[in-house]
Amino acid sequence: FYIDGMFYGRGWTRLYNVLGLAMWENWLELRTPLVPGILAWDFFLDAVAIKETPEAMFTELRLQDMYFSMGGGLRITIPQFPFRFSLAKRFEFDEAGQISWKKGGIFPDSLGMDFVLSFAISTY
Repeated sequence: FYIDGMFYGRGWTRLYNVLGLAMWENWLELRTPLVPGILAWDFFLDAVAIKETPEAMFTELRLQDMYFSMGGGLRITIPQFPFRFSLAKRFEFDEAGQISWKKGGIFPDSLGMDFVLSFAISTY
């Protein structure tokens, strides 16, 4: 498993080298229809962790191993064109338990967000 930044851990595209055999992926999403059945506005919060072995996921998982992102954007809800266009703000927790906000490619001096093009394969 790996964090690809498109399906898992939106915005974390630089983590291709973090590989493992166990992944924990959670997301919270709020979708508001703009044009029912065609276009919606999404808000999301992602949390992803990768561990080398499944056993490590249960014995060695720490808050510092998690990668988080939050944001929002437009989602095309037509099944033949399942794309999301989002802005994501990435963060993780440091050893002291404080939030460490990550700089992004869009508005790096102020908001520091990342543009994410993802595929909305599921309709739930």
